[in-house]
Amino acid sequence: MTRKVSMNRNWKFQSIFDQDMMLEQFDSTKLEAIELPHTNKVLPFHYFDESEYQMICGYRKEFYADQSWIGQQILIEFEAVAHKAEVFLNEKLIGFHEGGYTAFSFDVT
Repeated sequence: MTRKVSMNRNWKFQSIFDQDMMLEQFDSTKLEAIELPHTNKVLPFHYFDESEYQMICGYRKEFYADQSWIGQQILIEFEAVAHKAEVFLNEKLIGFHEGGYTAFSFDVT
């Protein structure tokens, strides 16, 4: 049996990515609480500098495996991420995705 885990709720966001956000001593109280989908920067429809949205942002989510998951295939599915994503689980890179706003998943069984 395959179980998909929704990852849309209870994220933490920082507009400037910092490698330290993946460390265990990370202080999530300094980050903005958000839900997905999320716009990392609101821009006007006209007359803005394109460099305003060219940045690397950081998102972090904590979750715990449920006992009912034992013996099942567990996929973490992202419905869309803009451009590029590196996904870490317990500080280990589990996958990389490129493609504007396309869905992808990783097996974390």
